Amino acid sequence: MDKRTHSELVQRPKDEDLTIHAVIEQAEEPPSSGNRCTHISKLPNETLLVIFMVMKDDKGSVSAIARTCHHWRSLVIGAPLFWTNIRGFKHKYTLLLLDRSKLAPLDVEFDSFTPTATILATLNHFERIRTLSIGWQSATSALNKAQELLSNLNREAILLEDLSIGACTDRSEHFTFSFDAFRLTSRLHTLPLRHSFRLGRL
Repeated sequence: MDKRTHSELVQRPKDEDLTIHAVIEQAEEPPSSGNRCTHISKLPNETLLVIFMVMKDDKGSVSAIARTCHHWRSLVIGAPLFWTNIRGFKHKYTLLLLDRSKLAPLDVEFDSFTPTATILATLNHFERIRTLSIGWQSATSALNKAQELLSNLNREAILLEDLSIGACTDRSEHFTFSFDAFRLTSRLHTLPLRHSFRLGRL
């Protein structure tokens, strides 16, 4: 090995260390004004979306990402998978989620506080619902109402994999689960029924 080659090999780690330190120092510098571009903004959109998807289920993470900059907001709003968790608390927000989720499978929860209009609007997308949890802390009449709405829609649960139904009710009350109303398919994996239930005809 000649001296020149040896010198280059010795010098290369030092040069790499200097480069790493320079990158770290640059990353630690606070932006002088506004939303200054950083190294993460140079990532491809596909890579950014993969990173964002990891954070999707953390409470408030999607809103935080969308508020970071215009580019990130456009990416998130245009990606249907970020808008598939529907909790049914606020009617207008639920309608927004149904619109932004496009044709993506939905994970839905209804409870005692879910407005009837919200339930109906969501069940209009029944073919897209992948998981559905219905729970009431009141009389089974609310469950009967939800089932009646679904029966009138005459939609098939072609994607439904997990259906959970429960209610905290008086022992004298019963809810009769109708297979005809839910029109379940072979995709269904789990069907927990909690508290007072009867099964309708198969």
